[in-house]
Amino acid sequence: MANQIITDKLITVHGRGSLVLPYKLNQKTGDGKTVQVDLSTRTLFFEVDGVPIREVMVVDPADPLGKLIVLENDQIVTLGKTATRCIIRDETDIASGRPVVLWDGKINRDGYIGNPDSVDDA
Repeated sequence: MANQIITDKLITVHGRGSLVLPYKLNQKTGDGKTVQVDLSTRTLFFEVDGVPIREVMVVDPADPLGKLIVLENDQIVTLGKTATRCIIRDETDIASGRPVVLWDGKINRDGYIGNPDSVDDA
């Protein structure tokens, strides 16, 4: 997919695109099985260091236990081509002063931003 490339620690989004990225959290139980953690009632934010991106994550309509990272194109264009740090921060217990970083990685943009040079405005 040209719009975005996702690995376990890097998100790359095309400068003319947007990002809608599902996020799930799995946990091992005492008997060694893996179960999905219910994130639906948690207050999660996706934050990017160095740019004005701090977005509340929304419930994933395709997975009621998961969340979505949603960034529009006007946010994508603020990203640099060099990857910068980003996190998913759980602020469910923020009143107690106990946020939790659930994921830490990097994000960048690829491709061009703005209209293509060959666009005829006529």
